[in-house]
Amino acid sequence: MTLEILRIDGMRSEGDQRAILAAVRVLPGVRRATANLADLTLRVEREDTVGLAVIIAAIQSIGYSAAVLV
Repeated sequence: MTLEILRIDGMRSEGDQRAILAAVRVLPGVRRATANLADLTLRVEREDTVGLAVIIAAIQSIGYSAAVLV
């Protein structure tokens, strides 16, 4: 299991938070995802079967950008 912490640009509301979580949680291999509006981060616990690029692409596909913090 790998923990990724991403900074999400454009996440400004609970609606944005829900949309991002919905896009990421459906990906096969994502075990847990939580978004924090206060610091604009997304924490994703993933298996090696889902690459980080796939997660970032899912976020970008709904209009947000993501950068790896850790």
